[in-house]
Amino acid sequence: RAKQVGEPDRLELEAMDFHYRLYEGYKALAQSEPGRIKRIDATKTPDEMKEDIYAYLEELCAKEQI
Repeated sequence: RAKQVGEPDRLELEAMDFHYRLYEGYKALAQSEPGRIKRIDATKTPDEMKEDIYAYLEELCAKEQI
């Protein structure tokens, strides 16, 4: 169901406590499964994040011989 731009969705309406718990849960999951989950530094520019992602994917493909 499409909504108009600017109208908050269900997740955006959640309290900050919900978002903090979600963040902590994903952070713990990433720490417990580093081979499966890669954290991306979102403080970087979109181009820098893209480069980090591509570098990680190249590393992963080389490791898995893909």
